[in-house]
Amino acid sequence: MSEQSLQKLPIGISDWLSIQEKNFFYVDKSAKILELISEEYKVFFSRPRRMGKSTLISRIKHYFTEGVTPAITPCPVIYLNFQQGEYKNSSQFAEALKIWLYDAYKEAGLLEQLKVALQDWSITTNEAGQQVEITPLECIKQISLDNLLIALKHISKQQALVFLIDEWDYHLSIHLNNQQLFEDLLSVHRVFYLWLRNITNIRFILITGIMRYRDSVLFTGQDIVDISLDPYWANLVGVTEDELTKYYAPYITEAAQRLNCSEEELLTKLKEHYDGFCFDNEAKVQIYCPWSLNSFFAPLLRANPNAQPIFGNFWMNSANTAEALRKTLQSRKIDLPALLNLKHEGVILTEQELSSPQYFSQVQLFPLLAVTGYLSIKGIAEPQNGIPALCCGLPNLEVATYFEAVVREYLSANLGLNPREESLMELQVEQIQALEEGDPLKICATLNRFLRNIRYDAFFMGINEATYRKFLSLWLKSCDLIECAENYDHND
Repeated sequence: MSEQSLQKLPIGISDWLSIQEKNFFYVDKSAKILELISEEYKVFFSRPRRMGKSTLISRIKHYFTEGVTPAITPCPVIYLNFQQGEYKNSSQFAEALKIWLYDAYKEAGLLEQLKVALQDWSITTNEAGQQVEITPLECIKQISLDNLLIALKHISKQQALVFLIDEWDYHLSIHLNNQQLFEDLLSVHRVFYLWLRNITNIRFILITGIMRYRDSVLFTGQDIVDISLDPYWANLVGVTEDELTKYYAPYITEAAQRLNCSEEELLTKLKEHYDGFCFDNEAKVQIYCPWSLNSFFAPLLRANPNAQPIFGNFWMNSANTAEALRKTLQSRKIDLPALLNLKHEGVILTEQELSSPQYFSQVQLFPLLAVTGYLSIKGIAEPQNGIPALCCGLPNLEVATYFEAVVREYLSANLGLNPREESLMELQVEQIQALEEGDPLKICATLNRFLRNIRYDAFFMGINEATYRKFLSLWLKSCDLIECAENYDHND
């Protein structure tokens, strides 16, 4: 098969109109999406980044804007993407939100209505003392967020609106290591979502993101339906096994030929590397990350007819995923034995831990790892104190490989070594020399110095031999002593 017969892959493209107009490849989920917007009213949907939330929102926006079926009449869509910019305080964030709202209402075709709604604030006095009318954008820049929301509420009384909000928690979740800034930005969210929840003339709301924060007002009450753990909507984004073999069939055939393997062998490797994400509370539906699949098959579309796909760490290398993991580890207290044993034993989390809104101080490491995609639901566990529970573990080889590397880097950076006495690098060199010389006393002495310098206040070690073996395995890997490290892992 020639690469010319393969559709272009929408890597980094989430706009549905662009995907259609430029004939990009996509997995058709139209029936599921139409069912969602027909049956539900106000929806929250949590998924890790790069799973297809933005494309989902773009498709829904198109459906409501164009009225693609008789059951869906055209309706103005207010679309807000919170994953943009970084702000040092609530004032900066509030100013940015005002501009986003202006752009969203303008794009929805509501500029004239916006002018009327702002008329109480649109007359100002110039330097000559004359009263002049300013533009809606200039007016919005001058008034407070509270006054803008008052004006926008008048528009909603005149006609039903659709609200689509993407990555709602972005500016909160990136500051889990800075409570003061988190709380400051949260105050703006609180004002906005209190306003949104008080609007009654709404056709449909979809809010996507990762975390649920209690003080945002978004998750108090019963009007927002959280479908994130609902098995029925588990394949709303992502790619299932059946969708992979159906929609990616020509890519699979071409990739297998170039890699000189059978299609069955290729599918086995794809499953091992990129499958295993599961977000439903019945642990039934596993999905592939579409970003990883598309990135894997991308070389098939290059001018070079011999370019081969590579099993890379695409999801972990995208959207600051690795950096987000580093910040996550730095922001929460670490249960070291459980962290080191995730690869082999996993962890049990209750449904409440995975789905209940949390205050800043309540956010725990493992539930945070689960909702951000580093952990996945593997099965049903025994209830914990009467609360349904789930077995969670690393989803696939891509995540496991990179996860261990980031954890190893984190542990090395937090050993608490006294720079005036010895450095981590010096210890690593001594460890390598001791093993090369085959000197058991020197080996043990170096390992003891390493363990002695671990910060007792940074980690809870516990009395567990397997944990220490795992910790020493990571230490040896940081010295590039991979074979020795694998022996420790094997002994676990």
